[in-house]
Amino acid sequence: MNRLVKLQILAFLVMASVNVSHALTFTVTNEAGEPLPQVMFSRYPLEAPPADLADNGYAPNGVTNQAATSLTRFTNAQGVVTFDDMDSPVKYRARAQGYVDAYLTETNG
Repeated sequence: MNRLVKLQILAFLVMASVNVSHALTFTVTNEAGEPLPQVMFSRYPLEAPPADLADNGYAPNGVTNQAATSLTRFTNAQGVVTFDDMDSPVKYRARAQGYVDAYLTETNG
């Protein structure tokens, strides 16, 4: 099995736990069980707010649209990264140099 497939497997086997403070913690390790530092974890909402683009693809004068926000954090030296719990469904992406991106969806919010 090559390294590109292993991050996908690792990210889905990532130890994700919800602690008392309502946070989601991921721990990422390599094939040997050693922590992977500097893995980029990004959180994206599954649903984006609707945009008013009635003016030929642009927002009409005086209309302010709200954008969906993403949050990116990196694992520490122990391979751990923590996100606050969300009320809405989100998707997480794990990205590490030399590995294939892995995705994890949390739908219960």
